[in-house]
Amino acid sequence: MIDGLFSVDSATARGLLREAQEGLPARELGKPMHVEGTGSEELRIVNEAVASLEASRIATPARPKGNVTPGGYFEAHANEQFHRLLSRLPRKVLIDRGFWRWLSVTKMQDLIGWRHNADGDQVKEANFGIGSPVEGLAYRLFIRADLAHDPGTHSLPTPDPYWLTRFESQDLWRSHLLRQNYGRTPELRRALLLLQHGHLGTVKPLHLTDKPLGFRDLAKRLRNLGTNAFYEAMDRATAEALVVAEAQFVVNGVAGPK
Repeated sequence: MIDGLFSVDSATARGLLREAQEGLPARELGKPMHVEGTGSEELRIVNEAVASLEASRIATPARPKGNVTPGGYFEAHANEQFHRLLSRLPRKVLIDRGFWRWLSVTKMQDLIGWRHNADGDQVKEANFGIGSPVEGLAYRLFIRADLAHDPGTHSLPTPDPYWLTRFESQDLWRSHLLRQNYGRTPELRRALLLLQHGHLGTVKPLHLTDKPLGFRDLAKRLRNLGTNAFYEAMDRATAEALVVAEAQFVVNGVAGPK
C-alpha cells in the first residue's frame, strides 16, 4: 500500500465506518485516493496528532469543574497540540474535506465514539465529517484552534497564542461561532471570545442558556445586522465597539429579532 495520506468521499467513508462498526462488508466501497505529494513524513505527523488526542482523552476528568461536560473539557484542551502538529501538513491537505473523513473513519473511530458517548450523545455519522465537515470532531478541533489562534497580536491577557481556544462552552463554539457566517470574520470572532472571557470593556459575559437577554439574543442581532454590514471589512477596534454596543442592548433588555 502507498505510504501517505488519503482522501475519501462520503460514500466511501460511510462504507468504511459500517465495516468497522458492524463487522459487515461494505458493498460498492470506493477506493481511498492517495493525496499526491504526501508520504511517510506526513503520515507520521498525523499519527502523532492522533496520539496527542489520546493523551488528552486520558487526562480528561470524569467530572470537570464547573458546568462543563467531559466532552467540552476535552475539546477545549485537546485542540492546541492537534492544531500545532497538523499545521505542518501541506495546505492542500488541510482544505481537502476527504482527508478529514479519512482521518476520522480510519484513525479516530474509537476516540470519536468516546467523545460523544462521554456526554451521553448519540454517535452520528456527521461526527466523522460525513456531511458538513464542521460537524466532524477532527475538523472541528482543528478549525477551532485555527480560527482562534492569536499569535502575538493581542494585548490581553497573556502571550499564549491559544488562550482564546480554551473557552469550554460547546454551545458557544458550535452553535454561535463555527456554524455562523459572522463567526468566520476574525476580528468579530475575537471580540465575541473576549466578551465571553470577560476581557471586553466593562460588559460581563452573557449567559448561554435559552433564557432571554443572553448570547442567543446577541447572535440574533449580529445575524440581522450582517445582512447590511460587511463584517469582513471591520478592523479590531470597530469589531470590539460593535460587540460592546450590541451586548449592552441585550443586557438592557433589547432582544434580537425572532
